[in-house]
Amino acid sequence: MRKTLRHIDELDSTDTCLDFATLPSIIKQGDDDLLCGSCATVIAEHVSPRDMYIAAAALLRNRLPARLVIICAVCRKYNVVPAPIGMND
Repeated sequence: MRKTLRHIDELDSTDTCLDFATLPSIIKQGDDDLLCGSCATVIAEHVSPRDMYIAAAALLRNRLPARLVIICAVCRKYNVVPAPIGMND
């Protein structure tokens, strides 16, 4: 399923931000293709937002990010990956 992410103008101090130089940025096993909310470029293919949050948590030493943001390599806009239901409760 293709999902267009919501883009934001600025990061919050609590955001976890991923920046990639080439596209597609992320390719994993999952059901979603994530599109930039500004330019509609595919920035992640066949992903599970839940897996993305879990991977980010590993980078943060097992702490879930408050909000996960991906920078589009094409337009450089910030895109919010929606937290899976129940993940940040």
